[in-house]
Amino acid sequence: MSDGSPAMQAGWYPDPSQVGQLRYWSGTEWSQDVQAAPPAPGEFVRPWWQQWWAIILTLFVCFPLGLIGVWQRKGTSVGVKITVSVVALFLYGGALAARAQS
Repeated sequence: MSDGSPAMQAGWYPDPSQVGQLRYWSGTEWSQDVQAAPPAPGEFVRPWWQQWWAIILTLFVCFPLGLIGVWQRKGTSVGVKITVSVVALFLYGGALAARAQS
């Protein structure tokens, strides 16, 4: 930069052509390397395993497996198995209905 302005040091800078991304400046030219910009200070981003899609997917996968486990358990009476299944289905249905309303 011969116009007297200070030279930018090498590093990651906001990409002017793509909002929300950073592009690497080598000190002399822009590289093709880009990465997602970090969230703004004070902005909370939940980890993937705390996102609703992951929680609901886990419930859909684990819930049937738990009921199958109850029914496969030896030594448990059919009455207890039915009671556990009805209560579990009731709670599961209530959780889905509450989620649908919110």
